[in-house]
Amino acid sequence: MTRWQQEASLMIYKALWEVTKMSKSTNAFVLGLIKIVTNLNRLYDEHIDDYDKLLPHVFFGDLTRYIVELYESILDCSPAKMRWDELNTILAYLENGISGDNDEIQELIVVSFLENLDTTDSKLGELIEKFGPHLKKELKLIRGF
Repeated sequence: MTRWQQEASLMIYKALWEVTKMSKSTNAFVLGLIKIVTNLNRLYDEHIDDYDKLLPHVFFGDLTRYIVELYESILDCSPAKMRWDELNTILAYLENGISGDNDEIQELIVVSFLENLDTTDSKLGELIEKFGPHLKKELKLIRGF
């Protein structure tokens, strides 16, 4: 193997290592959310059944729908304190992730959560008011409001 080939192999190895390392942090972020919001276990299990592994961006599409359905169920029933706690826990976790220093986690939240929200739905305006400042800022940047 020539010196050039060795250097090229080393560069490829380093690039693959970085991708793997980033994926591990994103997977850990998703699994951390599931650990603190145990109601997400069923959603996660269905995801694994469908894809045989965790695909964070795909899972976050499912999570977005879950959050919207959770919020709508809260609006539909009055004794919903437990559901509010669950929603607030999820939103706080996402706020913490987007305000952190991990670019991959920030991208996951922006691309696969915020961009999946139907901001034309008037009910979601109330949900968006529950977002922390970083989630609101990013949503404003991508939606222009």
